[in-house]
Amino acid sequence: ALRDVGVPYSKADIERAKADLLAQADPNADAGDLATRYPKAQIRDYDGNPQRLTEMDALIAYLQMLGTLVDVNSAAAQEDLAKEKGR
Repeated sequence: ALRDVGVPYSKADIERAKADLLAQADPNADAGDLATRYPKAQIRDYDGNPQRLTEMDALIAYLQMLGTLVDVNSAAAQEDLAKEKGR
């Protein structure tokens, strides 16, 4: 659904989505591939019940991942670049 509204997921991202979700929600799972693709991803049980994977687990994991994508230094770098080029 997110790809349909412009989120740039590749076909491979979509194919791995379920495995990534399960790996991220289970601290005991082998998360090697997930950790390689998303090194800042939090891998744990989010709702306190490791026997159940819920939409809340998925939502919190997604929101935490979005938070790691923010580069707080990028705006300053863009301003410096603009000054150098006289923009």
